[in-house]
Amino acid sequence: MWVKTTPTSIGMTPITSNWNNISAKIAVECLNDVTFGEKPWFRENSTLPNLRHISEAPDDFQVRVATDVPFPEAERLAKNMMIGQTFESGKNKVKIEDIQLWGNNDKLVVNARLSGSFSGNIYFIGKPEYNPTKNQIEVKDLDFHIDTRSFLMRSAAWLFQGAIKNQMKKAMVFPMEDNIRQLKTSVQQSLDRYELQPGVVLTGTVDSVTVESTKITPTSIRVNLFSNGKLNVDVKGL
Repeated sequence: MWVKTTPTSIGMTPITSNWNNISAKIAVECLNDVTFGEKPWFRENSTLPNLRHISEAPDDFQVRVATDVPFPEAERLAKNMMIGQTFESGKNKVKIEDIQLWGNNDKLVVNARLSGSFSGNIYFIGKPEYNPTKNQIEVKDLDFHIDTRSFLMRSAAWLFQGAIKNQMKKAMVFPMEDNIRQLKTSVQQSLDRYELQPGVVLTGTVDSVTVESTKITPTSIRVNLFSNGKLNVDVKGL
């Protein structure tokens, strides 16, 4: 798991004192990107936003995180399930040789390369959705692309009668439970008395992590997560 945080706004309330301690609230707004699979390219943050003076800030934190499942990672999961499978209809028989995934606007395109009674590529298309009950991304409406449908109706209509589409639907399932658990654990570990600098200790708890939406980007299936919890920074030795 790879995480990039880009601060977009930093604010601070007036400092107060009770003789023994001084305190203030700091509000930080960030854009957070989380990627699973191979390490992506991240541009380093060059500057921080200017500090703003604010009158009040909430005691808890709210974080929205964009979590990407890159197409190569999604392909790997789909290939593990589909490559080598054979499908028969009467005397006709085809075998899945390869699978490729990419985005088309808000849809996921699946290119399956077949060999056997029909040799060539067939295309499926559908819109990924998050299933909160099963904690996974599914492409429930996956179907033959309109161009593939027209072509097969003319030359290989028997492929419509086989189980290839239903099996492909089962392969287009990407579990998120471990990813979300890993993200929550990683964030919680970073809030468990994390020493930012000598004498500056960060403590907090992550109360929940939920999925808000799913979308397609040019390079991935993106899941937008929302989390909240409580955070405290203890500074000693000033």
